Amino acid sequence: MTIVTTMVLCLLLFFSAAALALDINIGDGDIRIRTGIEAPPQVEFAGPPELVPIPGRYVYFVPDINFDLFFYQRHWFRPYKKHWFRSDNYAGPWEHVREAPAPLIDIPQDYRTIPPGYYRIPYGELRNNWERWEREKYWDRRREDRIGIGAPPQVEFTRPPELVPIPGRYVYFVPDMDSDLFFYQGRWFRPYKGSWFRSEQYAGPWEHVREVPSPLIDLPHDYRTIPPGYYRIPYGELRNNWERWERERYWDRRGEDRGIRERERERDRERDVRPERERDHPEERDVQPERERNRY
Repeated sequence: MTIVTTMVLCLLLFFSAAALALDINIGDGDIRIRTGIEAPPQVEFAGPPELVPIPGRYVYFVPDINFDLFFYQRHWFRPYKKHWFRSDNYAGPWEHVREAPAPLIDIPQDYRTIPPGYYRIPYGELRNNWERWEREKYWDRRREDRIGIGAPPQVEFTRPPELVPIPGRYVYFVPDMDSDLFFYQGRWFRPYKGSWFRSEQYAGPWEHVREVPSPLIDLPHDYRTIPPGYYRIPYGELRNNWERWERERYWDRRGEDRGIRERERERDRERDVRPERERDHPEERDVQPERERNRY
């Protein structure tokens, strides 16, 4: 067998093996090469997942699942059988990538331990803020701010608290306690020694936050005065309804309905008073008829 024949056979074997491993698709000017590497299986999610940042990387991981799933700069990444895969959706489909972004390499083994000051982030909040957070180094500043700032003491509750809405804000406060404790859009907020703290539970633990939602700023000094038409709400009822109440402007409508009822009661009182006044002052009753007679 000549050297040329041997080289031809080797080339044929090489391209045959490549054809088995690659699926080349050419269309619309886009060349896509799919390898024979097995993609990770699809995973069903009951809803968009929550994520937690990994300190110093601006990579976010999904807790409470038995595999690694990361969000980084708009994309989702997942290692599977020693390969990396990427997707635009947390549930896939997944495409193989030759290299993962540098922040995803050599992630600490204990990355699932949520450090103090960090918290679970709803995917919608992360999707809308990840770029600004990374640009402004938000998580780095959180770690710096937390140094030297003491969290508020724990408060013992014998049972879940009742809350009262603050008119016009959809902020709810806990009455009958010495400190300020608020509920707003699924989270608890508490001011302490000139700083604000946030928690997922009414009893803590508390984490320092640089900014709080605007409805919590400049609350009225008399916010603890329960206005007419408002009432104490068991926490379970609030937890199950706060989102719908805010969406449907429930408390605004209650205020409007109460104003209508007040005006109706005022008109009823006026009608009740008028006959008595005419009885006690008959001269006023006859004034109008006399004026009417003089017109003709």
